[in-house]
Amino acid sequence: MNDQLSQSLDWTTFKLGEVSFGDTVVSTMGGKESCDEQIPIGGNMAVQIQAQIASDTGLASWTLRTLDLGTGELPEDALAGFLPPNDANGSGQGYVTFTVNAKKDIAAGTKISNLADIVFDTEAPIKTNEVFNTVTNDAPDAASLVLSLSDGATGVEISTVLNWNAVEYATSYDLWLWESEQDKPDKPAAADIASTFYDLTAHLESGKSYKWQIVAKNVMGESESPVRTFTAASSLNSYLRDAIRILKMLTGTDTDGLSSLTDINDDKQLGLPEVIFLIQKAAELR
Repeated sequence: MNDQLSQSLDWTTFKLGEVSFGDTVVSTMGGKESCDEQIPIGGNMAVQIQAQIASDTGLASWTLRTLDLGTGELPEDALAGFLPPNDANGSGQGYVTFTVNAKKDIAAGTKISNLADIVFDTEAPIKTNEVFNTVTNDAPDAASLVLSLSDGATGVEISTVLNWNAVEYATSYDLWLWESEQDKPDKPAAADIASTFYDLTAHLESGKSYKWQIVAKNVMGESESPVRTFTAASSLNSYLRDAIRILKMLTGTDTDGLSSLTDINDDKQLGLPEVIFLIQKAAELR
């Protein structure tokens, strides 16, 4: 697929996003300017994904091909490709995503259009539908943020995924996160988040209190949400809660399950060994 980007875009800000085909979504190249990866698809086959942008022309391109891992070549079977004929379930559909900023000196009201050419094997190019965005001179207003984590929240699980609503005109977000007794850091915990959610697991420690805020951004400027606070759940509470839930499961009063809990004795069940393990963890005996 080839996509000639508009002259109104700053090609140096181009970043790859997801690539999808059938029911497979590949996100490992997200945030990169180029990639050359092989994604196994079973049957000794893999999909080679090559993507890049020509910085001097603004031509972005993606090439996907099925490879026989035994030979490193295209498979001999014509039906062994990664994208089958399309059906009512969308089995033969796919997409690619990317991000790119408008140039900073583009006048408000400028319409930036985009379409791409898709080529299957040696067939004639197929043009995608044309889409467009209109440049605004408005910076996003973070005051309109609605967040899934309320100010002063307690007992927040360290595996929490923070969600917020999309702010009008925002193209990305920064997450600032720091321990309550410390000064605000010089850099955000995560910058240029294109989505409206972020997994906090890698940043939190049980029992600690934190301050945080979201900054909504676009090329015209940025806007900060108010600084909010929360306290992460203590390990003691988490371990005891899970132990109690397993006991409820064993008595049939809780059927939701705990899919994320480790099977201690590898018997593919949650039972008394896991309860004992969790109580020992809570008592710091493990």
